[in-house]
Amino acid sequence: MQSLYRVVDKNTYETALSSGLVPRCNSDQRSDLVHLNTKDDVELVASTYFEEHEFPLVLEVNPSSFAEKISWHEPSNLKPWKEARAKIQNIHMSDVKATHELKFIGNGNKIKFKTVWCI
Repeated sequence: MQSLYRVVDKNTYETALSSGLVPRCNSDQRSDLVHLNTKDDVELVASTYFEEHEFPLVLEVNPSSFAEKISWHEPSNLKPWKEARAKIQNIHMSDVKATHELKFIGNGNKIKFKTVWCI
């Protein structure tokens, strides 16, 4: 199965490392599921929800352990990207294949972060 991606801030990442679980964000809590994205949409999602001081990172997730709990939602005016929604409590860090850096490239643009993909 193809990887999915989760953008988190540095504090959330540190909590995930110590607990073994990626905490849900407020949006996840409200909808009682975990939001994930495709590789193509990571920078737009990061630029929409994060600021430079939050030091966002990209978690590359292997969704095999919860694939049957994923539903897909098409882009909308509010979220102009395709989104995977997993009916799970948390992402386990054991399902995280890699962590990728997001570099801040400035304000005034639709995209203000660029991903530094690990090879």
